[in-house]
Amino acid sequence: MVNISESVLVALLLLYILSLIILTELLIKFKLTSEVNSRKLLHILSGNVVFFLFYLKTYWLSVLIPAGFIVVNYLMSPNSNLSSFKLKTFNAGHSYGTVYYAISLTILVVFGFDNKELILLSFLPLSYGDGLAALIGMKYPFKEITLYNGKKSLNGSLAFILGSFFSLFFSFQVLNILSYSVIYLLFISIFGLVLELISPRGTDNLVVPIGIFVTISWLLPFLISSFH
Repeated sequence: MVNISESVLVALLLLYILSLIILTELLIKFKLTSEVNSRKLLHILSGNVVFFLFYLKTYWLSVLIPAGFIVVNYLMSPNSNLSSFKLKTFNAGHSYGTVYYAISLTILVVFGFDNKELILLSFLPLSYGDGLAALIGMKYPFKEITLYNGKKSLNGSLAFILGSFFSLFFSFQVLNILSYSVIYLLFISIFGLVLELISPRGTDNLVVPIGIFVTISWLLPFLISSFH
């Protein structure tokens, strides 16, 4: 049963997402930024959805919201057959990127609902780390290398680590989650970068959060227990 407080929270969440979409579309319309930058801004700020989900207590509702956006994001993507739903913000980047974004969050909620800290640990490096890496790497490319999945820059990689680390650190401080050390958060940030570097082109929205989640929720505990 969904209570009133959850209904208000869901309404605020949907209003937040709608505001982001309107904002990024207006930025493009009035030529205040490029489609690429607008897409990355949406990529970063959409990650704040996890803070709304953090306070939802109803499982099916928590799953339904990101799952619903799998469909919504597809309809707004370049691959949609409904031209009236397509948005300019979704034109830049990989055509299925926003769909993968919603799929990964849905998977994290399905398997991490009972331990929402793991959702934060897994998803914030994607939204803030990956988003800032792309913005800074494109704007100020330095020491670029070409991998099989595209060009990567030193300052973009550094932005990934710093964006991931500080988003995790400050989020956990605000939420009063003090069970993770600075070293652990830094490890997650660096590991997220490694996953981004090795992920096939266009799949980092899946590989980074799901890879982190599987590692910290199943693989690391298994390895630690094996040595005891």
